[in-house]
Amino acid sequence: MPDPLQRLALIRGIDKPAHRVRSIVSTGAIDRYGEIILPSAFAASIQTYLDNPVLLWGHKSYGGPEVAIGKAVDAKITSQGLEAEFEYAVDANPTARMVWDLVEAGVVRAFSIGALAQAWIDKWTEKPDLTTLPDFARQAFLDGSARRVYTQVEWVETSQVLVPANRDALIAAVLSDTVDRDFALRSLGELELARSERTGAGSWPGWEPPTPQKEAAQVTNEVHSLEELQKSVSALQDSLADTVRAIVQEELAAAAEAEQVQRELETLIANDPEAVLAALEPADE
Repeated sequence: MPDPLQRLALIRGIDKPAHRVRSIVSTGAIDRYGEIILPSAFAASIQTYLDNPVLLWGHKSYGGPEVAIGKAVDAKITSQGLEAEFEYAVDANPTARMVWDLVEAGVVRAFSIGALAQAWIDKWTEKPDLTTLPDFARQAFLDGSARRVYTQVEWVETSQVLVPANRDALIAAVLSDTVDRDFALRSLGELELARSERTGAGSWPGWEPPTPQKEAAQVTNEVHSLEELQKSVSALQDSLADTVRAIVQEELAAAAEAEQVQRELETLIANDPEAVLAALEPADE
């Protein structure tokens, strides 16, 4: 299976008695790679995911049963994005119980989705139809904040993670009777702190959106590196060829010398065999 796109989901609330967490799986925010996954991109694959709604630990889809810590019990697209509700298998899996305790304590609060890209718009898209994009995505693409917008993906799995790939993935909360209010208020405070540290829409300190000039310069540098590598390989090949030629010449010279010695010995035997026999006899002590 191709490497999946991995994006963080936002925890909206925690239901302790039911061991459930509701989260925003995708909001359409620009990630650190300058990409957007539209919430609507998941529409065609929601039911497929719910047919096998496993919640994994750390994207370990090839691990043992202990990495299956729960399941999705609901998923839908709302005005805020793609939302999902997950239930932890705390009674069946000790790992799930451990993760749930960490979630409940506010230590682990991040989710990450795994999705396979199926359709997108970027600078290489021939005649892209930007009218199909929401206003925020179209504007981000046009001003260079987003270098790619995914319009259709296959949602294949969701994982609880420690460190998210998307720096824009922060915790928000829905204050309802089943949601822990201290957890929600703490999360909202972190969200406001993160917002105050933002330097601009879709950007973070030290990060600049990619531009055609930067990407062209990167391509030029990569081509230059490849040319230098090719020169090094050619020089190595020439050196190796010189070494092989020298070895072959030495072998040929040795063979010619041996052949000359044999001819001289044959001539000597033919002309004076007694002298040769006498030379071969051991000397008297």
